[in-house]
Amino acid sequence: TLLLEVHPELAFFAFPNWVEWMFVQTVLYLLLLMVHSLPLWLLLQSVLAVCIAELILSVIIVYQRTKFTESICNRLLQSVIGTWFLMVQDVTRLCVKLKRLQIYLIGVQFDWLDNQRGHVETVRISNFIKNMFVLSIMISLFYPSNLVKLISSIISILLLYFWCTSQHASVVSDIPLPFEGILQKIPDVQPFVILTWQRTGSNLLCGILHNHQDITMHSEVFHARKIHTFHENKWSDSKDWNWTSKSRDEEPETFLKDLLLRTPSLLKRHNNSYDNDHKKNSIMTCSRSQAVGFKLFPEHIRRMGETGDHVFRKMMADPYIKKIILMRKNALEVFVSMKRAALTGKYLKDNYDHLQVHVDPPELQLFLRDYHKCFKCYDEMLKNQATYKITYEDLVNYRESSMKALLSFLNLDDGHIPKPIEATRKQSSKPMHTAIKNYSELKLCFKHSKFASMFNH
Repeated sequence: TLLLEVHPELAFFAFPNWVEWMFVQTVLYLLLLMVHSLPLWLLLQSVLAVCIAELILSVIIVYQRTKFTESICNRLLQSVIGTWFLMVQDVTRLCVKLKRLQIYLIGVQFDWLDNQRGHVETVRISNFIKNMFVLSIMISLFYPSNLVKLISSIISILLLYFWCTSQHASVVSDIPLPFEGILQKIPDVQPFVILTWQRTGSNLLCGILHNHQDITMHSEVFHARKIHTFHENKWSDSKDWNWTSKSRDEEPETFLKDLLLRTPSLLKRHNNSYDNDHKKNSIMTCSRSQAVGFKLFPEHIRRMGETGDHVFRKMMADPYIKKIILMRKNALEVFVSMKRAALTGKYLKDNYDHLQVHVDPPELQLFLRDYHKCFKCYDEMLKNQATYKITYEDLVNYRESSMKALLSFLNLDDGHIPKPIEATRKQSSKPMHTAIKNYSELKLCFKHSKFASMFNH
């Protein structure tokens, strides 16, 4: 309810859910009592029909998402328990709406996925089928004509069958298919991707890897406006590199394959001091790369819609492409850094210590949900693959040991740990309470949550 108020642009109308239907039925019954004398069992029977219908359909949803390896009894028990919590959640939401006198929000829901993956349409269709199922059951119970009862019963059975098959199909589509990756053969070099989030130290890590003599390191190659790479000047002059941001978005899979298999002899600096402006004079040498990689943010995938999601899943399923997961333990620092960068437009070098930002608690709550959900999704998708996880804190405090382990993961065990590039120096060194204007308010809001440890001052 709070989110519906804070973000009305993400609210949408769907058919009322089961508990909202019960509320409407009760109100109608009380209004009719003022005109006619109606038995109480009529209300109780209709309410019971709504509850049973919701229980059946919700159990089917949860059951299809339980582990296939467990017994039917265990899966049914898990389904009933899971459905119970979902129904309690629906009741709580209705109670909050009534308590705040927001009856006009009956049937209004919040788009958690921010208009992604057809969430709004899915909820509307789902609620429509549920309402039709309830309506057909109630006609079967109360309508006097036997023929109408028979027809409505048949409709109920057909709706239930459609619901079961559609839920099964939606689950099957989420199950990883047999390996069908981007690369169909073992490559000559080791491709890798850094799965991360904005402001988690990815520039620092990419800069260090770029300075390694055996690594071809790219940056945000799927950025909306530009293909960001450390080798932009060299590749812009290459006759066989014709990719633009437009052609990349039209054929992302072909682009990614070309990127990961492209291993020309690249110019490397002996002193490992890469300069973004390419103005420093230093001794150069040619060497052939043994690994090639890039970094990927969630928004790179989302902006390309279904095409991007398809390529992302194929990349994640490809065992030839090694995955490095970089995250920052303190998500509050990530959020504040994102706000500061957005306000200044400066993502490298510039110091932020002078800049304070105001953090809206609901906005932070949404960010924390998405941030942790993202990395949980990575873990689930890669549970059958070897991955290397590294945190920003370890990269800063235990750089040598962390980078040795990472390079070993990429099969580069030469003992050489490169230095970061100059542009990736730390932009803020002061504690969080000096960076947030309403720090005390935030600390109080999250005091009894699992995120309380973020506020360590």
